[in-house]
Amino acid sequence: MKPCLDYALHYINRFPKTEFELRLQLRKKGYYEEEIDETMQQLFVLNYVNDYEYTKLYLNSECIRKGKPLYAVKGKLLQKWVDKELISELVDELEPELIDGQIQKINKEIDKLKEKWIDGVKIIQKLQGRWYHFELIRDAIEGRE
Repeated sequence: MKPCLDYALHYINRFPKTEFELRLQLRKKGYYEEEIDETMQQLFVLNYVNDYEYTKLYLNSECIRKGKPLYAVKGKLLQKWVDKELISELVDELEPELIDGQIQKINKEIDKLKEKWIDGVKIIQKLQGRWYHFELIRDAIEGRE
């Protein structure tokens, strides 16, 4: 079996992980708790595992660049055991960018729905069904006029 640090570096090489995800994977692989703690300490010092940066990157990727609904993205972060307070802090910090990204995605969705001859209230219902807040939908529609 590889040393714990080697396996951890291999595991986080392709995609960053939260501290919880990495600890869970190391436990699944059969490493002892002492080995895991030592490895995590080394990774923290090297800044290879950092939940703050992970959450910031995740919000940037999912909400700002891809325009996914914030509610759904928060749910995914909670599934990865990211601290609720950390999520709230970063959402407050990135709020203008998060809103802009989601509004751009809503506008793209509206265009797609209009191409299918869907209009009016049906558009709002479909967007709300995709977890977008009504206020954002309203802002996107008002910005189009």
